[in-house]
Amino acid sequence: MDIDKHLQQVTQARFGSAWEGCVSWSGELTTWYLAQHPSTWKLPVQKRTESSKTVLPYVELVTACALHSTAVTERMAAPDGSQLLAVPLASAVGLLDHDQILGTLASASPPDDRLAEALHDLRAALEDKQRSRGNAAFIVQQAHDSLAAHAELGRTVGDRLRAVLEIRHAFRDALGQEPPAGLGVEPDTAVYDRAQTVEQHATAVNTLQAILRADKIAGTEDHRRNRNFLVQFAALHDRYALAMGDIVSDDVLIEARDFANVLVDLDRRHGGSAGPLPASDPRWTDRPRNYVRQEYGAYLDWLG
Repeated sequence: MDIDKHLQQVTQARFGSAWEGCVSWSGELTTWYLAQHPSTWKLPVQKRTESSKTVLPYVELVTACALHSTAVTERMAAPDGSQLLAVPLASAVGLLDHDQILGTLASASPPDDRLAEALHDLRAALEDKQRSRGNAAFIVQQAHDSLAAHAELGRTVGDRLRAVLEIRHAFRDALGQEPPAGLGVEPDTAVYDRAQTVEQHATAVNTLQAILRADKIAGTEDHRRNRNFLVQFAALHDRYALAMGDIVSDDVLIEARDFANVLVDLDRRHGGSAGPLPASDPRWTDRPRNYVRQEYGAYLDWLG
């Protein structure tokens, strides 16, 4: 389904309640923010699966609280959620400021008991002066920053739908290994055409990182395994950036380039290049991601 048709369907979405609608839209807004600003979350690949079951749902819930409270104030909390796309984002951001957050959480009344309990626990953690507010403060900050980023680019929730759907389509294409239309990918990215899916690639990176942690504990660290992990890790982030095409953020591009430079620097110091051109070749200086593709291709050749 193309984005225009998908956008038309989404704008007509109706929900069981305004709260349900706010939870749905908060999930979409948060996914976009995580995709476009990965470094702000400080979530390395091996932690993303775990965090998706812990931190992310809380961030989405706090975001939903701000959206719902704003909808109520603006008289947009229709039972079927039909007016939620008109909710002003700047007003929702204000409800997550340090001097407003406790009141926002206290006034929230989600119909789902599990959501109500989660909000109660989060508020208790923020109010507890005797222990670290670590995760609770992090959750609120991410929800605030996510909404603030959207508010800078659009006035209402509806203004951000196209951007949100573009991210969803980009990841769908990546996971299905269908190149996004109009991407203008350079020929050397064809190496990924014979690679495993992005999802399988991420799983392999997670497994390798677990092995490296075990090596460190056992005192059996091996440079070759460390390099193998770095090749796959840098290639994975290169694929993420490619999959997002024209909608990729500077944050994502910088992260992909930085990881590529780490590999180039490592191989320049240790002479570890497996492809035809060594890391010392000057052409990699300005195009480190191309070096990652060369080395990932050599890795696939080695696998046979």
